[in-house]
Amino acid sequence: PYPTSDPPNTFLRGNQGPHTLFVPRAGVWRLATDPDSQNEVFTVQCGVLDESLDSQRRFNCYVGLQVEPPGAWVCGALPGTDLNLDYFLEHNGQTYEAYQLQGGVPATFALQLGGDAAGILVQGTITINGYMGSYAGKQATIKVKQGTTINTYTATLAANGSYAIRVDETGNAEVLAQLTPGLAKKVSLNLSGTVNQNFTLTNGDVNGDNVVDDADLLQVLFHFGGSDAASDVNGDNVVDDADLLIVLFNFGSVGDSF
Repeated sequence: PYPTSDPPNTFLRGNQGPHTLFVPRAGVWRLATDPDSQNEVFTVQCGVLDESLDSQRRFNCYVGLQVEPPGAWVCGALPGTDLNLDYFLEHNGQTYEAYQLQGGVPATFALQLGGDAAGILVQGTITINGYMGSYAGKQATIKVKQGTTINTYTATLAANGSYAIRVDETGNAEVLAQLTPGLAKKVSLNLSGTVNQNFTLTNGDVNGDNVVDDADLLQVLFHFGGSDAASDVNGDNVVDDADLLIVLFNFGSVGDSF
């Protein structure tokens, strides 16, 4: 494109970036600036094309963005957008000079973020009644349901059962935590910002089928006196009367589900 007028205004170099933009969760985001009385635009860096290659001395303009992983840069039309590049800018001494362009030049763009670096933070503890051992390295399953959609996440626990995960969902949702030998526990949450939620699970589900029944009792009896990790429901490294009593006390209990 070619300039159609002299520079209507200038931009001071002191207003250069870099500027940091925090994107709170995964999705497709539009980047925009607040208009001012001069209808100016945010910084665009330009350079003159080599005269030997372009006798009309047109400018090569681009917007520079640094996106950290797992971010991705995507270009193209976005539904409902009206963003346009209305000026092209020449660096001249200590200022940026703005030239109005002929016609509208589409300059639609977006940042698309995905993965664990974005999302709503859910944190707290997941513990099991009567369990005395360390939770370090144990992996809990956390499921989030909105409508008919269920997404599954894995949380690695610290020694005290603390966890922290990021989820893609926002707004009201049902959240279910699972950690053997505990029965699954479901709560209703509003997913916004940082959510603190502790889960305390009923003990005794030795085989992980979300119910405390004859199968769990038989497994504890079979390994009685040994050190089978699954049957050691209280986490003291031995299968004994204490584990048997926990299963008997919670016999017949059923965990939550969607």
